[in-house]
Amino acid sequence: MKYRVVVGRPTIGLDSQDGAAAEGRRFKSSLRLPIEVLYISFVLARAEQVAKIREWAFGPFFVCRGFVPWQRIFCCTVSNVKSSVALVTDLVKPTVIALGLELWGIELIQQGKFSLLRIYIESEAGIAIEDCEKVSRQLSAILDVEDPIAGEYTLEVSSPGAERPLFTVEQYVQFEGSEVNLRLRSALDGRRKFKGNIVKVTGESISLLVDGTEFELVHSDIEKAHIVF
Repeated sequence: MKYRVVVGRPTIGLDSQDGAAAEGRRFKSSLRLPIEVLYISFVLARAEQVAKIREWAFGPFFVCRGFVPWQRIFCCTVSNVKSSVALVTDLVKPTVIALGLELWGIELIQQGKFSLLRIYIESEAGIAIEDCEKVSRQLSAILDVEDPIAGEYTLEVSSPGAERPLFTVEQYVQFEGSEVNLRLRSALDGRRKFKGNIVKVTGESISLLVDGTEFELVHSDIEKAHIVF
């Protein structure tokens, strides 16, 4: 049963007809209730739903009923993503190399209960769409068997492109002198986003020149970075 609310009337009609209607059409109904009655009914219904949710959420199924700080939830999520990416890397890298290509990097983007697994491949001769299709077929079979990611996800195989993302320290060394956009996991001097030129790379330390000021960034603190083309 569908209920339609007719706006701008002193009373609200409930229409039980399932047929579609043109926009702005007023529906006839055998049931008409004052707004106050509908509002009270709505509040009571919402209260009943909240009570049921609380009863379910705090029932014996849960081991921990206490408050969990959002920082801890965030850290757990980041940790899970990093461990999933590491596991996927170990699974797919040998196959990509066997196909004569280079595994440039992997991104796992969580979108609600769905995720996007993006795998970047590279080659000195460049990447063609046939390479992406070939790798996608091979990796789909492996990931279906190993199942390294919880929940549903979409697999995307791509070349890094001109504004390529940077994942490893070696890639930062390769692009010394280039301009990059990057975001840190936590704020440095009150900011997380930086745009500047890679001056040098020493071990795990990356020197970035931003508007005349040089920042020393630790590679593990960088959440995401890409070349500015």
